[in-house]
Amino acid sequence: MPSSPKHPPQAPPPAARPASAEPQPREEAPIAMGSPEAALPRVSGLTLQEVERRHILWVMEEVGFQVEVAATLLGIPRSTLYVKLKGHGIQTSRFQNLRPDSGI
Repeated sequence: MPSSPKHPPQAPPPAARPASAEPQPREEAPIAMGSPEAALPRVSGLTLQEVERRHILWVMEEVGFQVEVAATLLGIPRSTLYVKLKGHGIQTSRFQNLRPDSGI
């Protein structure tokens, strides 16, 4: 008599989740004044390029226009930041007089 092929045991069917266990859409919490999110500009209706440009300028202002520090905070190499500044038409030479260590 031929042996019947062995079949792996089947997993039990998944338990039905109650209707209340369905994922609910997450409601956005309001942004509290004084939080870091409140300091960020609203970006609705802006292109990604304009959002990037504004963010780079914001970071540059926050670090006193120090390109090396800004690049580190942005998580990109300094050379990439220079390329982005040039691509956005931002002249780094104009920052020289605005640096805190320039005596102005």
